[in-house]
Amino acid sequence: MSKNIMLWLCICLYCNLHAQTLTLEDIYHPKKKVSFSSNVPTVTWLSDSEYLERKHNKETSTHQWYTHNIKSKKTALYYSVEKMAKAFSTLPGITGTQAKKIAQSSHTFNKSRTAMLVSAFNDLFYYKLNSEKAIRLTQSAQRERVAHFSPDGNFVSFIKNNDLYVVDIATQHVRSITTGGNENLFNACLDWVYQEEIYGRGNFKGYWWSPDSTKIAYLQLNETPVNKFTVIDHIPYRGNLEVTSYPKAGDPNPSVRLGVINIAGGTTKWVNTFKYQAQEFLIVQVGWLPDNEHVFYKLQNREQTWLDFNIAKSATGKSTTVLRETSPAWVRVNEQPTWLANDEFLWSSDRSGFKHVYHYKTDGTLVKQITKGDWEIKRLYGYDSQQKRIYFSANKDSSIADNSYYCDMDGNITKLTLFAGNHRTSFSPKFSYFFDYWNNVNTPTQLRLYDNNGKELKKLAVGKVKNLAKYTWGKTEFHKVKTRDGFVMDALMIKPPKFDKNKKYPVFCYTYSGPHAPSVRNSWRGSQYLWHQMLAQKGYIIWICDNRTASARGMKYTWQVYRNFGELELRDLEDGLSWLKQKSYIDGERIGLWGWSYGGYMTSYALTNSKSFKVGISGAPVTDWRDYDSIYTERYMAMPQNNEKGYLKSSPVQKAKDLHGNLLLIHGTIDDNVHMQNTIQFIYELQKANKKFSLMLYPRSRHGIRHPWQRLHLYQLMTNFVLDNL
Repeated sequence: MSKNIMLWLCICLYCNLHAQTLTLEDIYHPKKKVSFSSNVPTVTWLSDSEYLERKHNKETSTHQWYTHNIKSKKTALYYSVEKMAKAFSTLPGITGTQAKKIAQSSHTFNKSRTAMLVSAFNDLFYYKLNSEKAIRLTQSAQRERVAHFSPDGNFVSFIKNNDLYVVDIATQHVRSITTGGNENLFNACLDWVYQEEIYGRGNFKGYWWSPDSTKIAYLQLNETPVNKFTVIDHIPYRGNLEVTSYPKAGDPNPSVRLGVINIAGGTTKWVNTFKYQAQEFLIVQVGWLPDNEHVFYKLQNREQTWLDFNIAKSATGKSTTVLRETSPAWVRVNEQPTWLANDEFLWSSDRSGFKHVYHYKTDGTLVKQITKGDWEIKRLYGYDSQQKRIYFSANKDSSIADNSYYCDMDGNITKLTLFAGNHRTSFSPKFSYFFDYWNNVNTPTQLRLYDNNGKELKKLAVGKVKNLAKYTWGKTEFHKVKTRDGFVMDALMIKPPKFDKNKKYPVFCYTYSGPHAPSVRNSWRGSQYLWHQMLAQKGYIIWICDNRTASARGMKYTWQVYRNFGELELRDLEDGLSWLKQKSYIDGERIGLWGWSYGGYMTSYALTNSKSFKVGISGAPVTDWRDYDSIYTERYMAMPQNNEKGYLKSSPVQKAKDLHGNLLLIHGTIDDNVHMQNTIQFIYELQKANKKFSLMLYPRSRHGIRHPWQRLHLYQLMTNFVLDNL
């Protein structure tokens, strides 16, 4: 036997003898938690052959950016944080300590990455890299929000008091571009429901610069018809009220219009949407054509059963519909069009039931469908005009992990990523190179650099989690589970360490179940996975099974949930349990379920519509879809006025009297997304039906429990609930 094998055996024996089990303190304690981070560096593209890497300087306790030139292989400091802080310290009223804080604040680079914009102390600051001078762009009592550089880097735009402003960097002259903004009129700024359900959570930007930096297209939202909703922070002595415009399903939405304004001055030219005025509509995407003279916008009817792609002339507002998308259910908003030469573009569509790429002319003529098959594109990265290639990620080769590919304009596909597991790629501006962040369920993230043919050029980082070896881990397995009608679901199982097939194990299931939102992934996981591992160490089998409508295999399967939340999801989950119960080591009488948000809804629905689960933990659940916001809910359920039966049938509130099993309900008291009203309405019906349940509220918590000590309390609560009742 070789010395290497002997050494390996000794290490394995030592690890088995001395391995620890996870504790809640290891995962969640604010001061004592163990780091399971893989510490892969942050990288971003500077040019087509240069990239930036962010490194921590232990001596100065600061983060520094370094440039790496792929061709010359030279590395250099990109800019000096100390020099930047010194520049800010020369500004009137800025102390040395404040200057250091500004230099370490989050920032936005201009397009050429030669200068940065920093928001600090409720004002905006500008710094040209490696210079001796910084500029304070604003100085007012009101906070400037949603600040961005113009494409040419000469101006900075921002929102203040719901109006759009532009500041000239050279002169620091600030101009108001729009007027009239108030608590009900949002100029260039998105309201709660538009940022949450259309443009992306946390993205309140409702304006878009023209490529030549002379004009800005923006949305104007009128909240006047929208009903207000109040959440209460009960902790202050008098209590604080937070009032938000929140359109519930079936209630009035904000009215919207699209305008274009020249930053040199003048009035807004409103895009002509007259033909849509007879109905409520949503403007769900906006951008500019390369010619600087035309804007495009995607517009949907309120229930989102169709989508029009329109192009408007910025000078006149005259608008033309290029194409209309329809579906058997709703139309999903995909990426912006990719503009080609000769008035042509690439278009992403789910019309076949799977997201694929189509080639169009701007007059609406379909040239051809480029990609095809029973798989879907996840992200369209763009088009390489030199190589005539389209780059994208897809689930073509794995339903539980994404890979990256390119194809030519005839749809001939080449796979770029090779390792089994999940790949997240970032291409250089002209698609000559790409970064690949790869991991799988057993391997922390690794970062590599490739050329555009998939040749590995450099391994930049191998994520090492130094504390992994000292713990004992349950084995994670992936399974394929067939439903009663033949759909093959993906499932993940974590078995307890020292698993004994002759024993009977209780099962604790996790679900989200929401449309097109899978939970089973062959990827490295975070703290929730660690908690599941901790429960596995305590003798539970962890089971996660993606119902078909959550699988993200293709809209063909997701559309099946239309107008009827809950029923099909539960049927699929129970088919997963039927498969599971056939295993000799499963205790079919001890099965629990938990989830948050849609998963909280699904848990409440399951325990009121099924007898399969002994216990359930429902976090921040929607319990009546009439209580949730209009844009999300009506996309899947239509308006309550048009689907009364579906809303009643899908509501756990309506079935509270049928609760089966021990239920723990959890909610944050100032949840501005899924309001605590949902849980209150549910427990009222449970009380009237004399049903036993448990309840925990988290003051000052929103849709997620983020406060470190409350988060520890939450997982201690859930752990005890599982141990005591399952």
